[in-house]
Amino acid sequence: MSYDAYFTDLMRQAGRQRVDILLVPADEPTPDLVPFDTQGAMFRGIENGCSVLRSTLEGLTMGADYQGNVLSSMNYYTTQENRTTITHIPTRGVRTVYALAGDWFAYLSILLSMGMIAWAVVERVRRARTR
Repeated sequence: MSYDAYFTDLMRQAGRQRVDILLVPADEPTPDLVPFDTQGAMFRGIENGCSVLRSTLEGLTMGADYQGNVLSSMNYYTTQENRTTITHIPTRGVRTVYALAGDWFAYLSILLSMGMIAWAVVERVRRARTR
């Protein structure tokens, strides 16, 4: 297995350094986990605005662009013949808010959501008292 894509700080370096294509070599010897690790790696590409090519010894090999559109995939466990994949992926990525701000954007979104909920509750209580 390749655990590199699990470390968000490591993967965010790709976005900060404006990496256009992220290569993620991996191995998934357990067929039950095949889609989960690959989908996580593809999400890292979306976060950081780069295309991802995840090549596996055993598992799901996939290529996706910076928007998460799957451009090719091949499952080792279901493909019996010709386990060759050719993928044409974009050679230029994009800048993303996540690559620039990191988790602060997520924390700010959570804080803003909590503030809106609190405001709605206060308004409801205020209207109930004025009736």
